[in-house]
Amino acid sequence: MTTTIAKKDLMKNCALCLRFFLTALMVLMSITISPTNAYAATRPNFNNTLFRAEPGVRINIRSNLHGNNDGWFDYSSGDVRILSSGHFRNGIEYFHVRYPLFTGGHREGFARRSDVIVGNIQPFQVTFIQNTTVFRQSNLRNSFGTVWGEDRGAGYAWIVGRRGTLPTSPFQVIYRLDAGGHRMGWVTSTSFRAR
Repeated sequence: MTTTIAKKDLMKNCALCLRFFLTALMVLMSITISPTNAYAATRPNFNNTLFRAEPGVRINIRSNLHGNNDGWFDYSSGDVRILSSGHFRNGIEYFHVRYPLFTGGHREGFARRSDVIVGNIQPFQVTFIQNTTVFRQSNLRNSFGTVWGEDRGAGYAWIVGRRGTLPTSPFQVIYRLDAGGHRMGWVTSTSFRAR
């Protein structure tokens, strides 16, 4: 009788240990492959990014993700800041943005990622061969700043979009600023190489 009780206790303890082990394993797996970690590893960071809409393109804004379009901005509105990314509604990603109003001041809302990023390419990291001018427009007009070349130790830049498919078509780039934050603009295909 003692052996039967001991066997039952042993089996009960093994089941508890196994349950504890499996729970701990599930917790560890959720930390290592959580959506946020995977997102950061495979995509550029759009948070705190300054950009300008393409000329002739009106980008609709929702005041909240569940509302209707209730505003818009375009190139003439001025520079727009992406405050955060990774907001989804019905499987569509939105950027939380702050954009200037024609009457003065700013307003916040949500813009579809696909309205801000041009073309449908898989983002990839690049290194700039030399200091390169970044432009506000895909026609490579209106300088927006400079992304530093390899000699300055710059390395964080992502190609996120492309206007056209010709070898000379401009690329949409996001890069980190020395002062903090990011800028998104346009560069030529000859100014960078994939990392």
